[in-house]
Amino acid sequence: MSPPGASVLKDAPPVMDEPIRSVTPAASGIVPDFRASVPPLARPSGSELGRPATPALGLGVASVAVITGAALCLVAAAYSLARWGSPFAMPLYWLGIAEIVAPIVVYLASSSPRRRDRLMAVALLYLALFAVKALQNPLELTYFDELLHWRTALDIIESGRLFEENSLLPASPLFPGLEIVTSALVNLGEIPLHLAGLIVVGAARVLFALSLFLLFELASRSARVAGVAVALYAGNPNFVYFGSQFAYESLALPLAAFALYLTARTAQERFANPRLWIALIGTLACVTVTHHVTSYVLLLFLIFWSTLALVIPGAPRQRLVLVPTVLLAGFVVFWAAMVATTTPEYVAAPVTRGVQDLARLVGGEAPPRELFRSASGESAPLFDQALGYLSVLLVVLGIPVGAWTLWRRESPDALRLALTAPALAYPVTLVLRFVSVGSELASRTVAFLYVGIAFVLAVGLVWGPWRRWARGGGKAVTAGWVVAIIAGGIVVGWPNWGRLPGPYLVSADTRSIEAEGRAAAEWTRETLGPHNRLAADRINRLLQTAYGDQRIVHGLADGVELAPVFQSEEFGAREIELLRRGRVRYLLVDRRLSTALPVLGMYFDPTEPGAFGYVQPISRTALDKLDGLFGIDKIYDSGNIAIYDLQLVTGG
Repeated sequence: MSPPGASVLKDAPPVMDEPIRSVTPAASGIVPDFRASVPPLARPSGSELGRPATPALGLGVASVAVITGAALCLVAAAYSLARWGSPFAMPLYWLGIAEIVAPIVVYLASSSPRRRDRLMAVALLYLALFAVKALQNPLELTYFDELLHWRTALDIIESGRLFEENSLLPASPLFPGLEIVTSALVNLGEIPLHLAGLIVVGAARVLFALSLFLLFELASRSARVAGVAVALYAGNPNFVYFGSQFAYESLALPLAAFALYLTARTAQERFANPRLWIALIGTLACVTVTHHVTSYVLLLFLIFWSTLALVIPGAPRQRLVLVPTVLLAGFVVFWAAMVATTTPEYVAAPVTRGVQDLARLVGGEAPPRELFRSASGESAPLFDQALGYLSVLLVVLGIPVGAWTLWRRESPDALRLALTAPALAYPVTLVLRFVSVGSELASRTVAFLYVGIAFVLAVGLVWGPWRRWARGGGKAVTAGWVVAIIAGGIVVGWPNWGRLPGPYLVSADTRSIEAEGRAAAEWTRETLGPHNRLAADRINRLLQTAYGDQRIVHGLADGVELAPVFQSEEFGAREIELLRRGRVRYLLVDRRLSTALPVLGMYFDPTEPGAFGYVQPISRTALDKLDGLFGIDKIYDSGNIAIYDLQLVTGG
């Protein structure tokens, strides 16, 4: 007879004779001891814990690590070839990705590895995929969001104060968790900021892998399912690139996963281990001050989990989830009321636009967005398109199989049901990808939904009915499935032109950030000083914020749209009025904007005239119209970039 409060496993495998110690925090009381096993009420079976010490297929963790290192060398070589324009760069890149993922998944899908080896394998996978992003530009931060958070971190280091203004990303200083940790590392170790950022995000990747593993293990009572599920989460389209950049979500998501694991553990042990509660409270507070969206989504998940725990009979332990739910709600409300007062409006704006765009699409008022086509009209390669569609198809087909397998194999449990719900919601997000704003909303949402998606898919792959006909090739099938999902996730989440280094592209984020723009930004700081009111296109204003420490004037921060000033071929009363309303002192013009359509569909902002519908670039006449005008001084010219002093015209 099962002990009170224990969930019952249908067709449960035999239990090991050796008693299993429960997981307890380490001596610090903050980090759990990952070497310990799961508690008796949630322990994996002896076969799934992998009592035999012989590694699967003769591959131990050390052997897999060697293969992973060789694969990263292939990726690095692909990046080098791409800088020379070699056609072999992309095939070599995909070969490296497959060599990273496949051996680790085969190892995790086997029943032989020990639990601690599985933990090492998932940590290795996440670090290797983080290295794929880091190797692209190892000596500097080159992603759009990275440079925004770079500015916030620099402000903390230079001023010694929090909450300094960041006009391009006002939310960043209000949620400074990432920047606090990074600036502390810079000050303690006297290391460059970009290196400190790599260390912090890399450590967060390891925390993410271990936290997800322990959470999935508690939910499935199988170390094997947990390992495969952690690997499948890497199929999240944001994981390899967007989720690995120096940005607040990159730290907040691992903290949220850690909080979910601690919540599950404390609910099982009730109040028997106060150190777990201390760690949980601290982690919830850290999530709250690190990223707004992550804290909101975590709160919604805890509310849903708590509700299930209350309505499902026989789950008294999980009803303690109410306690961290109330705590997090209190933290979120307090932070929003006392510090981040503008955040609710900031978060609600894209959601509102996405719903409106979807309504116009359904009503036939707007055409659907064409998939795998950039705003400049270029289509992704056919290989990428096929891989992207295959990945989505495998996920959509795998979700019902995994959900049905879990339903038949396991008795109702609040945690398992709470993890299944996001997976069932995934098909809805696919509809949003057919509208421009909705596509951005869907891509941000899927990072959270994939926690449930990965769990359900892993249940289907490890326990599903296909294993009856897969026979000896089961591990190979699993590896192929996971490789296809991860590779397709990369295609869906990051464009073809952004995966490899290459020459300058117009308005293409990481492909537009280069030496000439950085040199202009450094010149403004050294010659003009910081905090001047300056207007520029979206790439140069990013560089002028990060490297030049200038106060950028634009619509989000100042309520004035300056794109018409750049687009107009005349400089008249309307243009002067806009500049005066923005109190613009300096205007930066990048002549390269006239050479091509913007890859991302905009030169300045999503709301600029012609955004996402340009058929020809801005004219060179419009960009050169200030040359020689009375009262306007050109104070900088690098050939492509010119800076004008407008003080006599605007009084800025």
